[in-house]
Parts: sequence; C-alpha cells; structure tokens
Amino acid sequence: MMQAIEPKSMNPDAQQLWRAPRWALASLLALLPIAVFSFGWALMVPGVTLLVLDLNPERRGLASSL
Repeated sequence: MMQAIEPKSMNPDAQQLWRAPRWALASLLALLPIAVFSFGWALMVPGVTLLVLDLNPERRGLASSL
C-alpha cells in the first residue's frame, strides 16, 4: 500500500485532523453499496410479492392478510 504523505512538523492533534477526512471517505465508500442495494431491494419487493401471490390465487387473500 502507498504511504500517506504527512508533514513531519504537525503536532499529534493536527495529525488526527489530517487523517479524519480519509476515515469519512472510507466510511462513505463502505456504506454506499449497502444503501444502493437496500434502495433497489425496496423497489423490487412489492412487484416480486405480487408475482409470488399470483402463483396461488386461491390463497392470495390469506397471504396478503399476514
């Protein structure tokens, strides 16, 4: 891995501030695929539910009342 370029004259508090944006970006990049997947799943589930309920139309009222 590449080493980050950090100025050597920084005190420890300033070094933590230097690293903070990278943690924020890493967190965003880690959570973004989960958010996209969840949004797609939420769009897909109602249609799939109707398709599955259509497989047994005589039980559709029973299954939809759960």
